[in-house]
Amino acid sequence: MKKLFALGLAMMAALVLASSAQAAPACSMKNNSSDDGSFKCKVDAKRKLDINTSAGAFYHSSTTASSNVGGNTISAGEDAEDATIGGGNATTSVGSYEDINSLDLVYKGLPDGGTPSVDISNNSGDDPKFEADVKEKSDEKIDDHAFAGVHATETLSSNGGGNTVSADEDNTGSTISGSNATTSSDTERWVNFRRIRRK
Repeated sequence: MKKLFALGLAMMAALVLASSAQAAPACSMKNNSSDDGSFKCKVDAKRKLDINTSAGAFYHSSTTASSNVGGNTISAGEDAEDATIGGGNATTSVGSYEDINSLDLVYKGLPDGGTPSVDISNNSGDDPKFEADVKEKSDEKIDDHAFAGVHATETLSSNGGGNTVSADEDNTGSTISGSNATTSSDTERWVNFRRIRRK
């Protein structure tokens, strides 16, 4: 079993701009005393989460496997009687697991900011005017780039046989049994597998 792992020229960068758990934006206009007063409150709350990943790789894989059985020779200067070459088996198996530029990212999203609130309690006076503008914005962005140049070459060969019995004169009762040669390759290749999950 051959295991190959490549993450060459790979770079992963994560930029996170996010506040920790924070209270909902609030606008407070309380404990005021005024006739015909005008009170204004403006709150603009923003939270941002940026995740940037980048990975690049140039990968070359080469596998060569061969199985050979046989190639035996019996030679006789005169008669060859009851010469025997027994059968044989040759087996070659190659297993490869190749992982190039895989990413499994689990990230925690922005917290729930809650419900914005406006407090205009405990005010006194005639005809007060209150104006509240409360905004909250949450922005999550994920930008993932991956590139892989993969060159894979496999060369497999099997050869069974090539056995020889020779005699200058008579060849009697000679036997060559069968031969088996088997070559196999099993390759699992993952290229640019990307999994990004929000926790």
